[in-house]
Amino acid sequence: LVSHKVKWMSLIAAVMVVFIHVPQITGPGLSAGIEHFISQGICRVAVPFFFAVSGYMLARHMDEKGWWKRAVRKRVKSILIPYFLWCLISTIVRIALGAAMVVSANLLHHECLLRNMSSVLISPIDAFGLSLFRGVASNTALWYLRELMIFVLVSPLIFLLIKKSREVTIVLLLIFWGLGGVLNILYSVESEYFFFFDRWLSFSGLFYFAVGAYLWQQPLHVGKFQALACLVCGLFVMLFLSVLVSCGVDVGGCGVFMRNVAIPLVLIGLWYCTPGKCPPALFSGLSFPIFLIHCIVLSVTLTPVHVFHPAFPRTLFGYFLCAASVVIVSAFLAVLIRRSGRMSLLFGGR
Repeated sequence: LVSHKVKWMSLIAAVMVVFIHVPQITGPGLSAGIEHFISQGICRVAVPFFFAVSGYMLARHMDEKGWWKRAVRKRVKSILIPYFLWCLISTIVRIALGAAMVVSANLLHHECLLRNMSSVLISPIDAFGLSLFRGVASNTALWYLRELMIFVLVSPLIFLLIKKSREVTIVLLLIFWGLGGVLNILYSVESEYFFFFDRWLSFSGLFYFAVGAYLWQQPLHVGKFQALACLVCGLFVMLFLSVLVSCGVDVGGCGVFMRNVAIPLVLIGLWYCTPGKCPPALFSGLSFPIFLIHCIVLSVTLTPVHVFHPAFPRTLFGYFLCAASVVIVSAFLAVLIRRSGRMSLLFGGR
């Protein structure tokens, strides 16, 4: 039952990640509020779910002899190798798109080709996301894999603390997450501090990873009524924030705090509303490929579109059309890659 729910939720969460990365509708108004409710509200449960389910699945083996070495070897194939491969692919695509834009500008505006071409080059450190204090567009979404690998490496310490102190460890991690959130509000989102603690040592990711391990040892028993109440309360908070955004109110750090409070409630509700039946084989295997491919599809499709329509998407129709198209194209490419049978490493052998 749990594995079936995980497959359904993983697919839903992968689609949610796509909606997060679709360009936002700017300015106040109903369309901006609805987009905010989707991409900055309910879809924000996706990454916490991925961290929590990863901690849960790994914790199932922590009492087995030699579990950590086996886990690291397995994650090198399923996480680390895909991470570097897709970083490389993303970098090649980004350089190619940048070069095409430079050539177009040279032809249209007679600009210096060699001078502008140097601006699209990317250093290996940036290409593979190895810088501790800055990130690049080619590394969008893939930071999750890098961070998850770090959590796997330090998982013996995390699991030991959970075994010894359980709730105390979770509360301490929650406090650290809260303190990190306060500091992130005080600092600019472009600061080196923000990037390091949001993309390399994310307290929120560590918290949900540890919660997943804790739930393996101490399952959470929630009835249908309580789960529905959690879902309604969480969605109400997100809806309230979206209404403020539609009215042109800058919710700022307070909004981030309220959303982070609502995310666990929505997760609990969605988990208990998710079907317990096994999804079709085609769908159950698409979550990870969609997660990996979608940013490249977005870059390839939106770069030329933004040349003629810089503010795209302007409407909800454009927003949903863009997200749906990216999901469908990513799924189609995933099926093609799998059927080739020669590039299984791209998806970590999944």
